[in-house]
Amino acid sequence: MTILCIDDDCDDQEIFKDCLALIDPSIKLLVALTADEAFEVLKHNTPDYIFLDDGMPKMTGRDFLAELKDQREKIDIPIIVCSTELSSYARRDYEQLNLVQKFLRKPNTFDGLYEAIREIIKKK
Repeated sequence: MTILCIDDDCDDQEIFKDCLALIDPSIKLLVALTADEAFEVLKHNTPDYIFLDDGMPKMTGRDFLAELKDQREKIDIPIIVCSTELSSYARRDYEQLNLVQKFLRKPNTFDGLYEAIREIIKKK
């Protein structure tokens, strides 16, 4: 299994990596700090999941998904939008793109994040 984590916070990426290592050490983690990096990663990889931070600078998660949708005819990758706070307006914008499988409020503990990720990927 391969997961792409798009998040501009290196600490959040490290915690995400640690959670995956506990869930299943064989999971391959691809990381991108920016949307531009994510597009480069996606040119050469097709992950099983994309975990996308909503609040990135320069290009938000919504902007990234809108551009991704423009670039690809079909997107079969489950996308999980992660955010500490997601307004109803933001959710509506995401839902209009029709690409998001799940919204994940970023838990404030390691155990909370571990359980949330484990619950999502165990269904695959």
